[in-house]
Amino acid sequence: MAGKPKHGLDFYYQDVDELSDVKIRRLLKKYQSEGYSIYQILKTLIFKEAHYLEFSDISDVTFLIHELLDINEDKISLIISYLVEIDIFDESSFKKGFITSLDIQKHYYFATKRRKIRIIDKCILLSEEDKSLIDKRDIDVNNDSINVNKDAIVVNKDKQSNSNSKSNKRIDKKMINNDLGAVDPHHYPFKLNYYLKVLIDHKIVLGTEKWIEELNDELYQILKEYNKDNLKPAIYYTIKRIEEKGWIDTNGFEIVNKREYLETTIRNNAIYNMNQKNKVYPKGDFMQEFIKNLKRID
Repeated sequence: MAGKPKHGLDFYYQDVDELSDVKIRRLLKKYQSEGYSIYQILKTLIFKEAHYLEFSDISDVTFLIHELLDINEDKISLIISYLVEIDIFDESSFKKGFITSLDIQKHYYFATKRRKIRIIDKCILLSEEDKSLIDKRDIDVNNDSINVNKDAIVVNKDKQSNSNSKSNKRIDKKMINNDLGAVDPHHYPFKLNYYLKVLIDHKIVLGTEKWIEELNDELYQILKEYNKDNLKPAIYYTIKRIEEKGWIDTNGFEIVNKREYLETTIRNNAIYNMNQKNKVYPKGDFMQEFIKNLKRID
């Protein structure tokens, strides 16, 4: 018997220009970090479910956020009302018991390009024109165009090919994975760092994220600064941490900016490893510290 179709997303992209949005700036000015944290939590809850968060009583939502942030529920309710007032969330949907927005639904519809069920037939703000435009939109990876069709992805790379070149590859749809039209992670238009390949092989990243080349460059930089003896255990410590805990930070919140988390964690652990090697231990303490570090990076 087939299981229920998946509706939620495993992760979503954060727009780096979001803080330039006048609505977000109004939110920050009025409610500072508390307002922005509540907005981010609501987005995470929405995408975990699908393209909206349904509620019968808004107090259920405020209580959940109160448990996560320890902010007074009355204040949370005021902030949610303000998010609706300034049109970050759709007012008409909110009155019907849904927290959503047109932007959220566009993001969700694009992220589910490879699914049979693209959007739930409930609380839909997207027009047919919106859907058509999203379906025609290219996925940009490292300045190459990846055009998503029903059956294949065509990769064009101007600096390596022309219209008659063999480099215009038609990739079998079996190589497409997840919801983003990802291509085979072993084909890249840049020099692949060995440790990025390790992260891909361990399924920490797909290798097709929009920021993957920046992560690749950062790994080369860390390798240059701290050498492979310090980078290698940092990579495996990071992999083990994510495999055991998932994309959850030390405060129990979902990690949205995966690139920043990976870069920071790997770099900090490479620095830690280098400092431990340069550390001078009192006689008798070395073996104890050595065993502790082995357990840490195992």
